[in-house]
Amino acid sequence: MKLVVWNILHGGGPHRTPEIALTLIEHRPDVVVLLEFRGPRGGQLRAVLADAGLAYQFVSSAPPGLNGVLIASRWIGRESMQVEVPPVLAPKLLAVELETSTLGSLTLVGVHVPDDGSPTARARTWESLVEFARGHQCRALIAGDLNTGRHRVDEQGSTFTHTKSLGELAMAGYVDVWRKHNPSSPERTWVGSDPISRVLRPGGSRIDAVWASADLAKRVNKATLWHAQRTARVSDHALLSIEFAPSEAPHEG
Repeated sequence: MKLVVWNILHGGGPHRTPEIALTLIEHRPDVVVLLEFRGPRGGQLRAVLADAGLAYQFVSSAPPGLNGVLIASRWIGRESMQVEVPPVLAPKLLAVELETSTLGSLTLVGVHVPDDGSPTARARTWESLVEFARGHQCRALIAGDLNTGRHRVDEQGSTFTHTKSLGELAMAGYVDVWRKHNPSSPERTWVGSDPISRVLRPGGSRIDAVWASADLAKRVNKATLWHAQRTARVSDHALLSIEFAPSEAPHEG
């Protein structure tokens, strides 16, 4: 299974959407999680993904003009009620139960954690994610723009908040699969272009990630960040792809 996770920056926009669609198709994903997806403008993206075989699609309940989450899958699925999502967080978090042919059944949580400008919503989102992880310690993935990372590892300094929440995911048995496969890489997923971002986080930060329950983390073969579209300003985020090996066939006899 190949999972692609990408923050497409305010829905893509009329000029960037064709390039976003082309990029997604070129990666040949089985499952896609898009952050900052916008429904009215996203019809073109949804159609392209459906034509590529990702016909099972789920969208968070974001009002028109606001950023949401899209999950598109090659395999049948249904929205999950296993994550507590207060109405105020509904645009930012979407959980789907998938029945994949390669990894079996799993729960995928697509999330865009609010930044520090919305501290209450940010804290509540992390509470929901940690509570989910503690209650679902196998067959689960948390994927998206987490808006945090490890001090002096995923950023040059120590400006991140809610780093403790990452530790709580790890204590629940979850693994940051990109970091596991790239333990010493300085790569960043987001590099701000405004003066304040340049001062606070020079060189950018790694805030986009997939955290997998231990059983699924063992199945990851490859975890890659793709920067071409970020440097070309198709989005301000790099694209993250995670490739999983098929589950082992049941032993007979």
